[in-house]
Amino acid sequence: MEVVSRAIIRAMWLAFLVYWLVAARNVKSTRWREPLRRQLRHWVFFGLGAFFILPHPPVWERLAEPYMPYSPILVPMGAMIAAIGFGFAVWARLHLGGEWSDTVALKQEHSLVDTGPYGIVRHPIYSGLLFAFIGTAVSRDEWRCLMAVGLVATGFVLRCVAEEAKMRQALPEYDAYARRTKRIIPLIY
Repeated sequence: MEVVSRAIIRAMWLAFLVYWLVAARNVKSTRWREPLRRQLRHWVFFGLGAFFILPHPPVWERLAEPYMPYSPILVPMGAMIAAIGFGFAVWARLHLGGEWSDTVALKQEHSLVDTGPYGIVRHPIYSGLLFAFIGTAVSRDEWRCLMAVGLVATGFVLRCVAEEAKMRQALPEYDAYARRTKRIIPLIY
């Protein structure tokens, strides 16, 4: 069961990445994009998170040690958490449509999307991906995977702050949206 669940998680990550690359073609033209030096602030955390969660021989043996007592349910449970996360992120990406960007950006005729998953949290793609990382970390049960979750979460928070500052400048209705909707975790943050 563990081998199958881990294979399913790898397949979900691969399918998600392929979908993401294909979906990136159908977006509106960009009128403003965050400068590269500012993008690097969050991309460093994403890159380090991806490095630590990818299956490879660990850089430090202690980081490959388990952080929880063994349970046969952990791997399938992690796969389920990851699947929920990927599903939420894909739903959000589909719902966002042409407004999506791989960087902090404003599109031509940019409009606020506050329905569907965006009525639940302001950054549902990040929420979904964070769940996918958490599910992967649960299934792998290694300290380095837990570190990856922390690194990616830090990158998401930094990016949220940057995106929201730009949205507040460009869209007067964003403040009201931010007051009624949590950032990444429903009812909490």
